[in-house]
Amino acid sequence: MNTAASGSEAIEVIERLQPDLIVLDVMLPDLDGLSILKKVRTVPDTKKTPVIFVSAKTSEIDKVKGLDMGADDYLSLIHI
Repeated sequence: MNTAASGSEAIEVIERLQPDLIVLDVMLPDLDGLSILKKVRTVPDTKKTPVIFVSAKTSEIDKVKGLDMGADDYLSLIHI
């Protein structure tokens, strides 16, 4: 498993490794997960790669936006 600490680093990892699955957070430093998803969906090598958001952003609007942009699933984390 490979990880990235920022949005720009995530794009570098995705481009280099072309993973079988991408797990993203919406809130990343310097570039949000939605922007990364948009880029992933425009690159032929990753266009069909499954993308799952796991995020603390729990509003219905956030979920719908992620799914409408092409995420395969959106999991909300609830802090207790």
